[in-house]
Amino acid sequence: ATATYELGFGPDTPADGKYHTLQLKVPARRDVKLRYRTGYLYSEQTAGTRERFQQAIWSPQDATAIALSAEAAGPADSASGKSAVRLRIAFPGLAMSQKADRWTDQLYIFVAVRDDATQKAQVSGETLRLSLKQAGYESGMPAGIPYQRVVETASKLGSVRIIVVDANSGRMGSVTLPASSL
Repeated sequence: ATATYELGFGPDTPADGKYHTLQLKVPARRDVKLRYRTGYLYSEQTAGTRERFQQAIWSPQDATAIALSAEAAGPADSASGKSAVRLRIAFPGLAMSQKADRWTDQLYIFVAVRDDATQKAQVSGETLRLSLKQAGYESGMPAGIPYQRVVETASKLGSVRIIVVDANSGRMGSVTLPASSL
């Protein structure tokens, strides 16, 4: 059996533009495997979503306001140079609103296929509209929202950055897959 816990925090001091290290321990349990980011850059966010999106494409660190996990799902079509990417979008961080008997939100999902050497990217996107009944909302909470996408794996591919923007709040999350994992 496995159990997964997600832990988050928000700094209680003003942004200082510096990198801060994180260390997480479970002192009483040596058999627990911890996976976490080792630090974060605490800088003020730019005002506009457009500027934040442009930064998210090339920043060396992932945006973390929406928790995401991604993995290569194998070649979708090896002859055409395409691979599938599987994404899981965590419910915490989403600003879902309740209207009548449904939980609703709209997510903009962008896939940036990056050529890291030339600093060029091909960006494509789509909108995911959520409208969940209470039972679906409750059962989906632990697992998150599944999403799968086929991406071109060009010969000069450096990495794939997936960016999710919550339309209700403007919060953003991103995750990066290196070319070697595709």
